[in-house]
Amino acid sequence: MGDSIHAEKWQGREFYLTDDCRTRGFRKGKFLLIPPYDEYLISYKSRDIVLPPEHRHHAHNNSGIFQPVIAYDGTICGNWSPFKDDCQATSFEDASNPLDISEAWQAYKDYREK
Repeated sequence: MGDSIHAEKWQGREFYLTDDCRTRGFRKGKFLLIPPYDEYLISYKSRDIVLPPEHRHHAHNNSGIFQPVIAYDGTICGNWSPFKDDCQATSFEDASNPLDISEAWQAYKDYREK
């Protein structure tokens, strides 16, 4: 690839990116509802940069079954139910304290109704 790639360090790790790669990241303070089998998790061998290892079992199992997950500031932090009529979300850290994903849920509902 010659001169069309460059290295960037992020969280103490080195990543190789093409020069036209978008690296602006996530909007701060926003939730993102990610469906099962989305490339955000499924495309990478090492998922620990966005998914804390202690929560891996909430996002996928060893047989390759992926769950719908929630990202906050780019880090996977919970699960959601895309096939329910009402907003159902659970946090990995505190299951008794539901995540406020109302803005993301409304965007999903609007998309689903199109």
